[in-house]
Amino acid sequence: GPYLRGIAATGNVMRRAPIGFAVTVVDGGGAALIANNLISGASDGAVVGFRWAERTTRDLAVDNPFVQLTISGNRVA
Repeated sequence: GPYLRGIAATGNVMRRAPIGFAVTVVDGGGAALIANNLISGASDGAVVGFRWAERTTRDLAVDNPFVQLTISGNRVA
């Protein structure tokens, strides 16, 4: 939510987790960079947007309509 301020998640390896990265898409949230990660076996999505506890997006690694989120260079397998 509004407590997200300028975070970077880069260079991580995520394996066999239902969701690779969960990121807030609540109005008023700050910028986030999710880049150059290896995400393997994320059965419910590599990068998924949430409004508080509710999942509200499809996989943002495929289509990211949010200007405050930079999602790039991730390897999804």
